[in-house]
Amino acid sequence: RNQVLLLSDKEFNIIIKQQFLFMMSKLQFEFTVVTSPKDTKSNVIAITSISTEDGKRYILPEESRFMGEHIELRKSNYYTKLVNSLKKRNQVRKVWITMTKELEETYVDEDGNLQFKDQYLEEINEENINKTQDHNLKEILEKLIETTQNKNKEKNLKQIADKLLIEKFSSKNTNAKQWMENFEKECSRFQIDKKEDKIELLKLFLDKPSLDWHSSTLIRLTVNAGWSEWKKRFLECFTDNGWNNATYALSFKYREGSLTDYAMKKEKLLIDFNKDMDIKSLIALIAVGLPEFILNKIDKSELKETTDLFNNLRQLECLVKKNFQKKFTLDFQKNTKYEEKKPCKTCEDLGKEDKIKIEGIYDSGSQVSLINKKLIKTINNNKDNNKIQLKTISGVSVTKGLTRLKLKIFNIEKKIDVFIVENEDFHDFLIGLDIIKEFKLRQDENLIISQKQLQNEDMIEINFNEHIAEKDFKIDLNHLDYKKKIKIEQIIEEYKTIFAKDKYDVGTLKDYEARIDLLVDKFCSKRPYRCTIEDREEIEQQVAKLLEKSLIEESYSPFAAPVTLALKKGEGNTRLCIDFRDLNKIVTPQAQPFPLIDDLIIKARNCKYFTSLDINSAFWSIPLRIEDRNKTGFITQEGHYQWTCLPFGLKTAPAIFQRILSSILRKNNLKNFTENYIDDILIFSETFEDHIIHIKQVLGAIIKEGFRLKLKKCMFASESIKYLGHIIENNTVRPIKDNLVSIYNFPTPKTQKNIRQFL
Repeated sequence: RNQVLLLSDKEFNIIIKQQFLFMMSKLQFEFTVVTSPKDTKSNVIAITSISTEDGKRYILPEESRFMGEHIELRKSNYYTKLVNSLKKRNQVRKVWITMTKELEETYVDEDGNLQFKDQYLEEINEENINKTQDHNLKEILEKLIETTQNKNKEKNLKQIADKLLIEKFSSKNTNAKQWMENFEKECSRFQIDKKEDKIELLKLFLDKPSLDWHSSTLIRLTVNAGWSEWKKRFLECFTDNGWNNATYALSFKYREGSLTDYAMKKEKLLIDFNKDMDIKSLIALIAVGLPEFILNKIDKSELKETTDLFNNLRQLECLVKKNFQKKFTLDFQKNTKYEEKKPCKTCEDLGKEDKIKIEGIYDSGSQVSLINKKLIKTINNNKDNNKIQLKTISGVSVTKGLTRLKLKIFNIEKKIDVFIVENEDFHDFLIGLDIIKEFKLRQDENLIISQKQLQNEDMIEINFNEHIAEKDFKIDLNHLDYKKKIKIEQIIEEYKTIFAKDKYDVGTLKDYEARIDLLVDKFCSKRPYRCTIEDREEIEQQVAKLLEKSLIEESYSPFAAPVTLALKKGEGNTRLCIDFRDLNKIVTPQAQPFPLIDDLIIKARNCKYFTSLDINSAFWSIPLRIEDRNKTGFITQEGHYQWTCLPFGLKTAPAIFQRILSSILRKNNLKNFTENYIDDILIFSETFEDHIIHIKQVLGAIIKEGFRLKLKKCMFASESIKYLGHIIENNTVRPIKDNLVSIYNFPTPKTQKNIRQFL
């Protein structure tokens, strides 16, 4: 018999679902390694599509593709294998995964539809893929064509701008109306009629303030406003309805440089002011701005055109260079902020922001010196100005008073009286015969200005004409009275050649050299460390200086230590550091005793005066044995080098230098009143007279052996001095307070390792 089984709707749906799930017992997941949305340097695994066994393919929404969203899948055994398989970006793996109960609930609903997080997945086929790809390709091509057209248009406009016979518009000096007429004529000549092209071309001829106007107008009007509206706004903004252009053109005078350049510029200013000016008036107004001794050599009757004047001035250029005034540089102590004159970049780099650099004029034909009134506000004694005036032989008053100021020229610094001039076209400062005499200035046949040195007075020339920070060449002698201070200054002047100009100015010892012995016969080599572009440039600059001073040389050594930069404590700049850690592991150590503070207390008993000397770049003063140079090879991003002298960072360097310097002091019979700890030399004496003798003996030995000293770190004839972490005085030694604070603040040791750290 045929039996009919009656099922309810619910029972029927359950059977259908079970059959469908049996058909979908597996799903194929496509995994791809993509860029992390949080960090472009990191990679993550994403699911790009899911395929069924009947060949249908579904894609997930972009925000749901990353594996961090698929918790149940990450719990499965498949995930571990997947992570081990995908290592590089853009790698793809397609994996069939058997559906567990948890995975079914995640990716399939009750009716057998593919889902994820309450969203049905989109089925894709080849037709949709091709349409999407074609649409994307079309958009890319349209953008590429548009970009190319814009670039070509911009390039064409720049080429046209180079051919236009007009100067760049200056918002300060240019006649806006006249300039705009010339601009439109040039646009017509090159057939530039479109408003967009004119507006874009106008931008290429504007200075910085005018460009700001162009940007703001572009926001307010846009290019759709039309050229006539843009022209109207331009003239409203930049046309000068006052007398500024006229005043500037008529009062413009020659100050320095080429006479012909002045004349051509004056002609342009006058024509901008009045293009209908007749030739005679134009020539006369140009001529009145010339120096009087030049004007007296020009015959007015021969000048028919401005070109005749230009030709005359070309022949007189030599007179300006020979007889006219010479530029000079002065230093004034700064009192208040003065916005018109800021320190130049060189002064800022050298740490001289507290001074104002100005341009002065050297004029041996003037009996007195003059200063422009606009600079008076920078002078300390501004209140000392008086009403004394200077008059010419005809009785005309040319000054506004007299002031006394502190002036430094080369190595001489004095207070001197100068007359005040109120004239915007006058130079900042004029050096006359009074200052020339006081500061012993002279000018040779090559127009070079120098300072005469007295036969019985040698000036300190350490920092003369050198780009070295002034603070590095000042010593603190305030602890001495006047007579003792003079004595120390005389010593410094006598031994001035011993002081280094910079850290690369090192001496070279003749009778000593360092050697490097290895425990095992092998080489150490590493790749250069990665660094920023700024650090890389700094490293190469320092390497270039070391090569220039022959402290290093190019190398073919198998040894290659990497380099890095370290901040130099207390100075704020960086120094080149070679990572010799691998080399130090195989270097044979050298035994050398170092001085103890207890021994120094006994040796310096009853001494009242102490001097400390610091050897400049001490280790570099010791030549390195030729056969050992290859062991100091180091590598940068740009090259491979090796040291010709004893390098910093080598394990045995302190012992080598300690032994050599101690031997030098002993050889010159200086050990009774000196002690050295590596490159720091301490001189101690009971009386000031003995101390002066001892200092001279030590400095003489240092010069003879070939060392250089760093003046900034030297202390002379002090009754209290810092040495080896202690403050040393007459029969007294105590630790430096900063060191005690570090000890007090050290946490209580709780382990054996903590105790070692404390000790």
